[in-house]
Amino acid sequence: MCADRFRHLIPSVRDIATCSAQERSLHLHRDRWISYDVAEQALAQMTRLLELPRSTRPACTILIGPTNNGKSSLLHRLIDSQPRTHGGTGVVAPVVFVEMPSSPTLERFYRGLISALDAPSPSTWIRTGALETLCFDLLHSVNVKLLVVDEFHNILVGRRPTQLEFLNLLRFLTNRLQISIVLSGTDQASHAIRSDAQLENRFKPIVLHRWESSEESIRLVQGLVSTFPLQRPSALGEPMVQYILRRAEGTLGEIVDLLRTTAEIAIRTGEECINRRTLELSPYLGPTARRAKLARV
Repeated sequence: MCADRFRHLIPSVRDIATCSAQERSLHLHRDRWISYDVAEQALAQMTRLLELPRSTRPACTILIGPTNNGKSSLLHRLIDSQPRTHGGTGVVAPVVFVEMPSSPTLERFYRGLISALDAPSPSTWIRTGALETLCFDLLHSVNVKLLVVDEFHNILVGRRPTQLEFLNLLRFLTNRLQISIVLSGTDQASHAIRSDAQLENRFKPIVLHRWESSEESIRLVQGLVSTFPLQRPSALGEPMVQYILRRAEGTLGEIVDLLRTTAEIAIRTGEECINRRTLELSPYLGPTARRAKLARV
């Protein structure tokens, strides 16, 4: 019955479409993954780094894009595809994820990396050199092949000597441990890498541009809406998608937020689909409108 009635939805959501309005509204806030060409290409490129043999010059990648445009979701998709395992030789963690601290120092970075490796937190009095040795020993012991560093643009918050320390660390990690590295951040992250000719040559860029009107953006929006338990199909052609992209200012996270709040309005009003009326009723504010609102406070 549900399969026939709700063909506009993906199969896993069709039963949920029969639930109460409250249950369906809550379901809108679940994490969801929608495949799109650039994401699949990026995942394939990063996964390829895991398949390559260890080398004195390991291949590396830097993932660049505006804030809230799907970089972290991509990284977690990669990490989830390579779970840690436990065997006779101990823990094997092919991928390790760490965030660059908002106020970056080598000590904070090493402590974050130790935490990411599920190791006991070292005493606060241990010096940076000892933390570095501990990190390298841990990375070697769990057989890490790929280190993922998100929010890499944060290194630019530090002074130039601190930035140089981190750039030297990247070289040291790849040369000594022979592991590949994926960096992720805004355009500023690429500026940091470009300041070092050796690293610029080693880190191949993957760029997630802002979304513009195209066949792929139409498929993206339609794919997202097919995961929302709305009881009527939404007519989302090019003019509607152009409106959505313009209002969300072209980033994936903002597109999801706009569609989610619109879907809540559609459920609450009984409209049960995303159309121009429900989009205009949505209380969603884009980044520019939010900044303007804060400026008036």
